[in-house]
Amino acid sequence: MKKLLYILTLVLLLGCSKEEETRIFTLTVNAMPPEAGTVTLEMGQETTGEYKWGSTAIINAKTNEGYEFLNWTGNVYLADFMMTTHSQINDKRTQGIEMRCLDITFCTYDIKVTGNFVKKN
Repeated sequence: MKKLLYILTLVLLLGCSKEEETRIFTLTVNAMPPEAGTVTLEMGQETTGEYKWGSTAIINAKTNEGYEFLNWTGNVYLADFMMTTHSQINDKRTQGIEMRCLDITFCTYDIKVTGNFVKKN
């Protein structure tokens, strides 16, 4: 029984990578075109933030009058990150991105995301 507990403890300790826990992602957001709206992080007006591995970044896009939100683009393939919470209320869209790479050998830690807007017809 003691051997089994020892083996289970060893497996659990080896399964938790300290490297993953200390990785920091830098996320920068912007709006395109800039006059079409604003894109910010969390509940504030910041456009750049640092996030630990496994945490979720919340991005907000708010349209200005005469424009509508089109999509998100970035310097990384956003499907490689877990797109989580999503909501749209009137002229504001919120998206969560889980800071975790599916393939750590090709992971980018300096992430840039653009909220793209278009003029309404």
